[in-house]
Amino acid sequence: STQSSKEAVGGTLCKNRFATLDEEQLDEIEEGRVEKTTEKSTKWGVKLFKAWLKARDQNTEFEALPPQELAQLLRKFYGEVRKDDGTPYSKASYACLRAAIHRHLTGPPYHCKYNILKDNEFQAANNLYIGVLKKLKRDGMDTAKPHPPILACDINKMFETKTLCVDNPVSLQRLVYFYLSFYLCRKGRETLRNLKISDFVGNTDGGRKYYTLRNTEDQKNRPSDSQPLPRLYASSSGTRPCPVQVFELYCSKLHNRCPFLFQRPNLQWKLESHARAPWYHGQPVGHNKMGTMMRDISKAAGLSKSYTNHSVRITAIQALNETGFKTRVIMSLSGHRNESSVRRCTHDCTERQKEECSHALGAALDPH
Repeated sequence: STQSSKEAVGGTLCKNRFATLDEEQLDEIEEGRVEKTTEKSTKWGVKLFKAWLKARDQNTEFEALPPQELAQLLRKFYGEVRKDDGTPYSKASYACLRAAIHRHLTGPPYHCKYNILKDNEFQAANNLYIGVLKKLKRDGMDTAKPHPPILACDINKMFETKTLCVDNPVSLQRLVYFYLSFYLCRKGRETLRNLKISDFVGNTDGGRKYYTLRNTEDQKNRPSDSQPLPRLYASSSGTRPCPVQVFELYCSKLHNRCPFLFQRPNLQWKLESHARAPWYHGQPVGHNKMGTMMRDISKAAGLSKSYTNHSVRITAIQALNETGFKTRVIMSLSGHRNESSVRRCTHDCTERQKEECSHALGAALDPH
């Protein structure tokens, strides 16, 4: 009958509408939520914990242990774990270790319901973990240094030496990297390396052109898709190359068969052959090369110190803070989840503030 035919067609459509996935495929999708660098860190932490368990004649399949038994082992592990040379790990490494084990237990395929970071069963283990960190500080072994912001004199030097300019493939790419890291507060070699030309969209605001990232871009720290995305605006300043013009020039030089924004520069390019020689090859820049971009810029420009990629982001956040922008506004640009993270970037005095403090103290000693 007609009714039966409609029901049959409807049933077929319903079956075709929904995908059929097994547990392995579901786990693969779930694992995709984690960045590759985080996944690598997780594997390192788990491998180290299992090596310690094996050395102590314990069961290395710790995922199946009851929480109370696991908590006892973790307490001992936090106290005894060392580097290959027998020295303690840094504070950051201890934090990575604990977080790695937590991610491993709560992620696929285990999906453990307990939380080794917060649950009462693990309080003794976490108390010892905190004790280890405090001991590092007391012993003067907490040597981790914050990423330094880039000094104003060094920013000037990068442009004056033409380490950042539009005259050749390497300098142009470095300038685009610096502008994106500074104006858009980009972070992480993985995020930068995976950027594609299609991730950017151009628009105008009050007649002023700008570029921003599409909402589809993976942004680790941004709390939600509704968070406003930072913009790279055109600049009328004559002292620095216009960010929008630089970005458009760079995109026009890229290899059209490679979708990635950061492509390998043609190191054989010469000024006299620029009309016919390609500026960039059709392969993306390597992860390690992206990770040392600011260090390479520091060396090429002869800066006062070797800066890290994160230094550019810190410089931008400090500049906004000094200008008087509220923390919540800075968070909308940087993508930080909480205000304490921003305060860690702005807690130190700038060079100018240190100089002003010294002058003020000196003036207090002068006779009136």
